[in-house]
Amino acid sequence: MFSYKIVNTYPELLVNAPLMADLRKRFEGYTGPVKNAGGVR
Repeated sequence: MFSYKIVNTYPELLVNAPLMADLRKRFEGYTGPVKNAGGVR
């Protein structure tokens, strides 16, 4: 487990809007568009 390389820059990832948009597109390509199926705002 200690040999895994884990990113310590998660907060920076969350505030990087262009990168988050790219990741969202990539995941939607795998799973289809995200749909709010109920009550969560």
